Amino acid sequence: MECSINNQKFTLTRQFIRDAINMSIQLRRKIPLTFNSIKSLKNWHDHLVVLQKNKKYSLMNIPKNSIFKTLKLPSNCVRLTTRKQMVEEGLHQNNCVASYIDLVNEDICSIWSMHNPDGSRNTIEIRVRKSKNYPNGYFYINQMLGFDNTNVPEKDWDYIKQAIDKCKPNNYSKS
Repeated sequence: MECSINNQKFTLTRQFIRDAINMSIQLRRKIPLTFNSIKSLKNWHDHLVVLQKNKKYSLMNIPKNSIFKTLKLPSNCVRLTTRKQMVEEGLHQNNCVASYIDLVNEDICSIWSMHNPDGSRNTIEIRVRKSKNYPNGYFYINQMLGFDNTNVPEKDWDYIKQAIDKCKPNNYSKS
């Protein structure tokens, strides 16, 4: 579901709702069930982000044999590998990316920051999906968002998709 909030295009996704629910659980906050608009849901999420930013985060401890170690993105993309980088990205982008530290530590996802020539950034979450044809999986973009969780230009999405399509997860094999 897409709408405009403060003259920015915003798409309400399942992942956005999952993030808000996960933050609510982590922070031990009740989940209100009285949202009357997408904007009020986004405001609740953003309020949790502020609370989350004041929380102490786990240290980053990416497994040495991470499935993401073969992942290479273009030179304007930086893999976030420290708690400091994750917190700074969240502050710069006004998002909840630091709440993903435990997922990164569990090797469920890899987080990147794409720095564009115009000074804008995109925060990227990449995961591995397994299928019949790819039993060891393939990389895919789970989410890629601009400042304040806004949609990214299609050209940026395509640029990253092309890069990850060239990479194969560890122990990759196609049946």
